[in-house]
Amino acid sequence: MPRWIGQGERHPRLGLVSRSQGPLALGVVVVTAIVGATTPAFLNVRELQLSWVVMGLALIATLAIPWERLGRSWALVLVSADLAVVGLVTHAVSPILGASIVLLAFPVLWLAHGFGRLGAALALIGSVLVIWLPNVLYGEYPGSVQAWSELIALTVLLLLVIVVVSLQSGRFERAQASLRAEADAKVEALASQNRLAVMLRSVVAEVNVGLVFFDEHGEQILNNRTSIELAALAGYDPATGSARFVWAADGVTPLAREEQPVIRVLGGQDVRDFFYRVGPPGKQRALVANGRSVRDATGAPHGAVLVGQDVTELTEAVRMRSESLTSLSHELRTPLTSILGYLDLLGDDDDLAPQVRSQLAVIRRSADHLGRLAEQFLAASAPELELSTEAVDLGALVVDAVAERRRVGLPTGVELRLGARPELRLDADRRRIEELLAILLDNAAAYTREGEIFVSARSDGREAVIRVSDTGIGIPEDELASVFERFHRAANVREETIRGSGLGLTIARSIVRAHGGTIEAFATGNPGTTILVRLPLQRADPAGAPKVADPRSRRVGPARRGADQG
Repeated sequence: MPRWIGQGERHPRLGLVSRSQGPLALGVVVVTAIVGATTPAFLNVRELQLSWVVMGLALIATLAIPWERLGRSWALVLVSADLAVVGLVTHAVSPILGASIVLLAFPVLWLAHGFGRLGAALALIGSVLVIWLPNVLYGEYPGSVQAWSELIALTVLLLLVIVVVSLQSGRFERAQASLRAEADAKVEALASQNRLAVMLRSVVAEVNVGLVFFDEHGEQILNNRTSIELAALAGYDPATGSARFVWAADGVTPLAREEQPVIRVLGGQDVRDFFYRVGPPGKQRALVANGRSVRDATGAPHGAVLVGQDVTELTEAVRMRSESLTSLSHELRTPLTSILGYLDLLGDDDDLAPQVRSQLAVIRRSADHLGRLAEQFLAASAPELELSTEAVDLGALVVDAVAERRRVGLPTGVELRLGARPELRLDADRRRIEELLAILLDNAAAYTREGEIFVSARSDGREAVIRVSDTGIGIPEDELASVFERFHRAANVREETIRGSGLGLTIARSIVRAHGGTIEAFATGNPGTTILVRLPLQRADPAGAPKVADPRSRRVGPARRGADQG
């Protein structure tokens, strides 16, 4: 819409009258009233009467014509009529009322303000014509120097006013445009925030975890149905931020108020994979909580967010699996004990034919394999290991493990090499370390078709470092971090249908962690794999290691071997 028509007006034509024709018509009425009161005879002057007619027609046209639909140039018809009205009035009454020239301000200011540079130019031309044209047409020039000075000064001053008004109007219009753009941007930003808020609420409502947002005062500002249900189950009190029925992972020990996830995140702490239980006895649910405080760019706190995932079914499934593994292991151990006992009796018979002894050896190897599986199942079902530590010579244990592996046998074309073996004394559980070495060597032998297996043990002053490298099929780079997880078997192992349970390296990790050490897997390329184990030479507090009853109090078959690569 043109600038000379007000933006967003409900009745643009009435607005046009109030800004242009109305003030000028009122000015003409005032001048006419003054002339009629002081010199009634001048009311009969033809030019004054003609100005009334033109002014009336201009008012009617302003109200009748839809100027808001027309171009700006059509409005110049109204401006021309206004200039004509001012010229007629000033010519008619100037002898008795020189101040009537002030009426010229109405059309010229409207032109300068509402029509930009073109309007300013037309205002300059119209002012000159209104002031000087009657003198030229009627030959009525000023009769004195003072009269000439007044006429010239009036012209110059009016021109200056027009220029200033035009400049200020341009600045005002630019400021208005800037404000409109800023307002539009804010409206769009607000609309975008509203859309995001709606989307966020929809996501929060649909996710199957408990989700709560707190403001900087600890008040809940956004949550979902799951979080409300879990809070009710926990007996959560919004006034204090704590809950009545919150338990540690065992489901028996009450969780102290300062350890509860809500209190921790509101206190500025981060909560990561925190496992706990909520609910009264008999109705408990297992949860894993994650949360953190929310801060702005300056680091000032702006609240917190807490997510609680219900893992009750998953926890129950894990428990049932562990119980199944334990039961399976015990079910395997009972017949295996009899099988191995009878094999020992048969092996003592000197009259057995060589062919029978060979067949018995095959049976023993299969029974040993089942025994290792039984031990793996028991180890997988036990959360932690109990250690019986003593001073052991790791170097000697490595030599014995290599010798045993050679006795059992290696794939054709595979060489087992032993690196330099210094005497390494460390505090450890001898049986567990033997089992660890057997697992690592069995893995290397199982997945190496040709080349070599290299084993070394050394000390860096604080730790014993065991290294087992092979030139086998290797482990994909993206699976290196997962090879120690339960039942994990690498993709290339599954493709080659190599037999294994996926528990060997899991047990190895449990043994190493129980000793306070670390175990890592590396892809050595060409292909190949390296397992690096670090064990402390001395345990600072052997009693401080996590200990639970070891289910493998009775071993079936050789305990030194029992692993399969994940």
